[in-house]
Amino acid sequence: MGKERPIDPAVMQSMKIVCWAFPGYLPKPTQLDGLIKKEFLFNLEGIEVWMPIEKMLEKHMYQEIKTGQDVTLYCLFLNDHRLNRKLYNTLMISEFRK
Repeated sequence: MGKERPIDPAVMQSMKIVCWAFPGYLPKPTQLDGLIKKEFLFNLEGIEVWMPIEKMLEKHMYQEIKTGQDVTLYCLFLNDHRLNRKLYNTLMISEFRK
């Protein structure tokens, strides 16, 4: 949708918790600080969703995808459900295709 914002700190914390819980399979929690800086807004069949994107893809997304154009996103699904019953389902964009 052509909109971006700095990543929500609560989303970043959730992503780090999931990475901490699965060492060896996911990046180390501290690696996310350099990997993810922003979230982009997408319209998924009428639902607006903010999705974190790998920093190295930000420029390419703007160069290759026009606002409103369909895009295929390849994402890492991170699910964090805490004792306080807060649920985070995060789709971190790791690749895309026009």
